[in-house]
Amino acid sequence: MSYFLGIDIGSTAIKYAILNAQGELFATYKTASGGKMEPKITAGLTQLLVDTQIQRENIVASVATGYGRRLFPATRLISEITANALGAKRIQTPIGAVKSLLNIGGQDVKALTLDDNGICTNFAMNDKCAAGTGRFIEMALRILELEFDTIKNIDFSNVIPANINATCTVFAESEIVSHIAQDHEPTAIMAGVFASIAKRLGRLLRRIGLDDPVCIDGGPSLLLGMKDALETELMRPVYLGDHPQFTTAIGAAMLALKEA
Repeated sequence: MSYFLGIDIGSTAIKYAILNAQGELFATYKTASGGKMEPKITAGLTQLLVDTQIQRENIVASVATGYGRRLFPATRLISEITANALGAKRIQTPIGAVKSLLNIGGQDVKALTLDDNGICTNFAMNDKCAAGTGRFIEMALRILELEFDTIKNIDFSNVIPANINATCTVFAESEIVSHIAQDHEPTAIMAGVFASIAKRLGRLLRRIGLDDPVCIDGGPSLLLGMKDALETELMRPVYLGDHPQFTTAIGAAMLALKEA
């Protein structure tokens, strides 16, 4: 049996996706990036192969993407933009194929517009500041002493958000501490964080041309509060794929299959 590997080596997490010869998603796996990436990339792949009982020689082709893609000896290296767009082609929303895509990463955010064939026609990145990224959310959770899984499925739509006006993570941290001192509820502060991020992402998406349907992916997209805040900001539905953390890795695996 032949298999095809896509690996997305990000600043926060390493994501693996394996397709079979029919192009079906066979397995996914995620592990933290950390400081020394190369040993973790190898260890993550080894664990994935053990879990799936796939022999390394049955991985016919591999494509690597992401921040650390040059650290893996893949058949081919591609940009995150290309891989993300390819992966989004597999996402079918109730109103058709994805036209606008937001990828919320650990240290950057990418906004893409896609044509009817799933090809990226325009994109913009917020990579100069952590505000609006996964790091910003991690910072807020740490200060509020909340866990990602604890708030993952909380509905914030009826919560009045605290005002988080700073456009810098450092200053926003001071605002959060101030809200805590004023006895604001943690849910209200977190709702304010989501609203602040949604404003930044909305501006990024409108800059390249907003079109329906809109889809988000990346780790923070798993937070219901983040999705709700974006829907409020954009005034339209926002959709998730079946595997929002693995869209880019799946796109890389799709290219591995195509080229093999």
